[in-house]
Amino acid sequence: MFICSLFDAHIRNISNLNYSIYATFTISAALELPADLAAIWGLNWLGRRWSAALSLALSGVCMAGCALCLHDGLLSTVIAMFGRFFITYAMNTGTQITFEVAPTELRGQGNALANVFGQFGMFFSPIIVHSAVYHPTLPFLILAFGSLVGALVASMLPETAGVELPDTVADAEHFGVGDKFFRFPGFEQWMEKRKAKRQAKESSGIFTVATQETIA
Repeated sequence: MFICSLFDAHIRNISNLNYSIYATFTISAALELPADLAAIWGLNWLGRRWSAALSLALSGVCMAGCALCLHDGLLSTVIAMFGRFFITYAMNTGTQITFEVAPTELRGQGNALANVFGQFGMFFSPIIVHSAVYHPTLPFLILAFGSLVGALVASMLPETAGVELPDTVADAEHFGVGDKFFRFPGFEQWMEKRKAKRQAKESSGIFTVATQETIA
C-alpha cells in the first residue's frame, strides 16, 4: 500500500517539475525497463530487505534534493528521474516480497489483500501531487518523508532470499527470528563459491603430492 502510493505519486508528480512534460514523461517511462532489470540482479545479490530499504531511502533522498533545487528546472528533473528509477526498483521489490513473506496456505489471499490495499493507497497519490497548490516543494517533501519512513520499516522485514519460506501460519510467526540484520545473500553465495574453489584446489594439491610420493 505504502510503496504503491509513492510509486503512483512519483509518476503523477512529474507535472510539478519545471520542465517539459513531454520530455519528463518520456524519460520517466523509459526508466521502467532499466529499473526492472536492476531489480532482478539486486533482489538476488542484496536480498529483498535491503533492496527495499535502500531503494526507498535513495528515492527519499532524491525527492528531498528536488525540493531544495526546484528553482533549477533541469537539475531538479534529473534528480527526480533518479528518484523515479529507485521507486520503480522499490515497487518490484515490494511485489516480490509480498508473495514470499506470506505463508503458503494464505499466500493467495494475502497477495490479493495486498493488491487491494495497494490500489486503495493509490487514491492518495493525486492528493500528494495536488498539495503543490499550497507550496511548490510540498509534494516532493511528502514523497521524501514517506520514502524514508518506508525505508525504515523495510529494514525490519525478514529476509526471504535463499531461505525456506513459511508454509503455515505457525511457521510465519517465527519466520525471520534470529536472522542477521546485515545479510546479503548474493555476497554469501559468492563467499561460499570461493571457499569451495579453495578447498578443491587444496584437495587437488594434496592428491598430487600424495601421487608423486607414491611414484617415488
